[in-house]
Amino acid sequence: MSCQWRYATGPVPISIERENIRNMDAKLQSNFSDFLQNVPAFAEFRPADLAILEKAMTVDLYADGYEFIGEACRGESMFLIVEGTVIASHRRLTIRGMDIIERLGPGDLFGLVALIDSRPTWATYRALGPVTAASLPVNAFDLLFTADAPIAHQFQNLIALQLTHDIRACAQQLMAAFTQNPDATQH
Repeated sequence: MSCQWRYATGPVPISIERENIRNMDAKLQSNFSDFLQNVPAFAEFRPADLAILEKAMTVDLYADGYEFIGEACRGESMFLIVEGTVIASHRRLTIRGMDIIERLGPGDLFGLVALIDSRPTWATYRALGPVTAASLPVNAFDLLFTADAPIAHQFQNLIALQLTHDIRACAQQLMAAFTQNPDATQH
């Protein structure tokens, strides 16, 4: 497997004893290949396309509190959670503070839509405890997305599924808000 591995607590990787890295890499690499084949979002990908995707992704270990994508920033990578939990949050009005949109776990993707839209993101994605995540940088995504190959069509389908998921999550939040404040629906 040719996956790249890094260990990070922030934008700069931290150093870990070389022997520990080698032992962790072998275990994580073999597990990542199997993991990728079992992610529902990639169920329609052919084995050859999964192999290409695996080579294009980098797997990192992130510390608790690591900010993957900041609200109002341009997303530079798509992330796939391998282990751990990531919280998606949005800063509302100053009075309300931070709203948690959803908790994401192993097999969940985030940052995908930001790669096709050059606008700032509307949410912050932060590690809740240690997280292992695979990332696909925008330049690799662009190459795969625009390729004249089946993988490009798989990514288009993946984007449609992600947008569907996002719309449903927004609808659930609206319903919850109206349930908490029934007067908000009256004119």
